[in-house]
Amino acid sequence: MSTTITLKVKQVIEETADAVTLVFEKPAWTYLAGQFITLRIPFGDQYVERSYSFSSHPSGDDALAITVKRVPGGQVSTYLQKHAHEGLTLEAKPPAGQFTLPPLKHTYHHLVLLAGGSGITPLFSILKEALLTSEKTKISLIYANRHEEDIIYKEALAAWQARYPTRLLTTHILSRPSPLWQGYRGRLTPKRLHSLLQRIQDEGSPTTYFLCAPKGLMEMIRTSLAQRGVPPSHIFQESFIPPSLPAKQTPFTYDLKLHFEGQTYQTNAPNTQTVLEAALEAGAELPYACMSGTCNTCRAKCTKGSVEMSEDEGLSSQELEEGYILTCVAHAKSKQVEIIV
Repeated sequence: MSTTITLKVKQVIEETADAVTLVFEKPAWTYLAGQFITLRIPFGDQYVERSYSFSSHPSGDDALAITVKRVPGGQVSTYLQKHAHEGLTLEAKPPAGQFTLPPLKHTYHHLVLLAGGSGITPLFSILKEALLTSEKTKISLIYANRHEEDIIYKEALAAWQARYPTRLLTTHILSRPSPLWQGYRGRLTPKRLHSLLQRIQDEGSPTTYFLCAPKGLMEMIRTSLAQRGVPPSHIFQESFIPPSLPAKQTPFTYDLKLHFEGQTYQTNAPNTQTVLEAALEAGAELPYACMSGTCNTCRAKCTKGSVEMSEDEGLSSQELEEGYILTCVAHAKSKQVEIIV
């Protein structure tokens, strides 16, 4: 697959007041449920890149789809909300991401999907793919929102629940529901989460947890799962929110030497920039996608000096020991840093 691809909008579906699904004509290439695509939107003489998870799934949908929720002040999400229309052509990077299903077909398995707001997008893709391709898989979805009108795919989720009543359990929890709401009320607190997980617990099947939600909610869920003794290897998460800078970072300037595609780049950069930002300014068009340290697209090896990462979920413990870093969340700790991509 080439470094860029073209997508043509086939349909625009209004999911909620601030979320739309863009349905594209089916491409010749393939993708995995749970992956994302990075759109490149031109603004003046520059491109702005944003990543969006597939809400479609490869085994059953005839078209490709992503769902975009408008972010206050968000340049790309606002543009797509206002200007996306049938026939619009968009440029993108190929599918990426490791937030995907483990092999399921020949073993009993329990998938627990924990979503908040637009975090339902990749989980909806995974949910559909698992139900259609693995009859031995049971799925429990816990989905937190504020109001009924904020529930993305509300009717579609109900339809899948009706279609697979013994294999899918969907639980909605709303923090500000209307008086007519008959489901769970209030925030998804640690106590409430523990109660829900106890209710859906399945001792007879291996359980894998998939998380996609706002940062604070996702941190609470991870902490709660750890307290329940869930191994980190059984927890997968996706986030497109750039993590914060490392704590107590003292500003200084460092020398960066970068080896990429047979060329060597050298630059002097402030450590307040990520290694990726410094490399891009130096003219090295390094690969990247999520910008949050989870997708592994920007992986590189640090061969000299040291860096501090504000997120390393995209790397295994062995990769960390071998010196691999994620350039999009790496900040220099030493006056000289050398990396190989």
